[in-house]
Amino acid sequence: MLRDPQFDELVKPKVRVLRLLRQLIDSGELPTGEAVPSEKILATKLGITRSAVRAAFQQLEADGAVAARGKGRVVTGHAVEAAAPPRHAIVAVVNGIIGPIPAYQRSIGWNIHVQAALDRHLRAHGVIPRPVAPSDLESEFARPTGERPNGLILLCNDGTDLRMLQLMETHRHVPQVVYTSAAGLPEVKNRDAVVADHAAGGAAIVRWLASQGRRHLLRVWHLDDPSGDLPPWLQQRDLGMCDAAQALGLELPPPLRVQQSPMQPPTELLRKSFAQCCLAMAGAFAPLKLESNRIDALLMINDSLLLIAAAGLRHLGIQRDDLLLAGYDAVWADIPEQAWAPAIPTVTIERGNLAIGTALAELMLARLTDQAPLAPVLRMIAPTLIVPMKTA
Repeated sequence: MLRDPQFDELVKPKVRVLRLLRQLIDSGELPTGEAVPSEKILATKLGITRSAVRAAFQQLEADGAVAARGKGRVVTGHAVEAAAPPRHAIVAVVNGIIGPIPAYQRSIGWNIHVQAALDRHLRAHGVIPRPVAPSDLESEFARPTGERPNGLILLCNDGTDLRMLQLMETHRHVPQVVYTSAAGLPEVKNRDAVVADHAAGGAAIVRWLASQGRRHLLRVWHLDDPSGDLPPWLQQRDLGMCDAAQALGLELPPPLRVQQSPMQPPTELLRKSFAQCCLAMAGAFAPLKLESNRIDALLMINDSLLLIAAAGLRHLGIQRDDLLLAGYDAVWADIPEQAWAPAIPTVTIERGNLAIGTALAELMLARLTDQAPLAPVLRMIAPTLIVPMKTA
């Protein structure tokens, strides 16, 4: 029971004892009324001085978590009140958005909503978020002492920014929380992490389509990586779709890989690029003979590609009421391309960006106030299924 799995010589011995005992009390390993190990036992087991253990006990007694009984102490069962974060604490948001957001992007993009939510939550608790470019991280820790970050939050959508994670490794003396869109990556295994559950989102889409009688589904992914490898977040979503399809006995052929239109201001250049992508989509669809074959639903990688798909089908003169279009990210109404080729997805997914931002802030606040468990915390954020055709 007496173990210190996250030994760090940069963490004060008193804080290590506090974290350990609070975790044991919160988990029930030390239930109410149970005798707490003595100062001597804790000091010996953890390799620290009895004075450090005594200081931790004094804090726990002040919090009401333990109380003196005879020559020892027992767990009282009282809740340990959360401490306030350090006064004017600063949290560096690495890969955060710096400067004003262009009008055409203000409602599009996971990072805009994630950062807005975490900013609100941190500021509500007196903590200052500071967006930082990866190239500026080292200079952040070269600032005067009072201006250095007290914590780091990394917004890493693909979960594969190894260089950034390696840079953060040199600053493990401050709390770190990582946002990634793929669980199980070794790079974030020993860090607090918040994960968008793309596997659950993919499974939810497939199950909903099956509930509408659709049994022949085609996934449509765009070509970003010349090697053909899917990014980790798409691997998770693909896995969720395949698992759900197999459980339901649905046909799920290999995905179709197509060209994606880049996100740009709604200019004439974007319009031309969008038109080219629509023609490319029509060319990719043409050999499939979607006007007559068994495919009855297209699973698009996001709402933007869904608009391109809808325009590509119109180029081919395909109008099938039974061919449903499933998107992802729930941003179809805000995409600039809507002005030239409007389309509404039959079903889409909101990945929970506001909940992700709030969870990032909560984990950071818990670390800053020594209220988090000793072991790294993983928070999976469940997506929300949206059927806009029912509300449009």
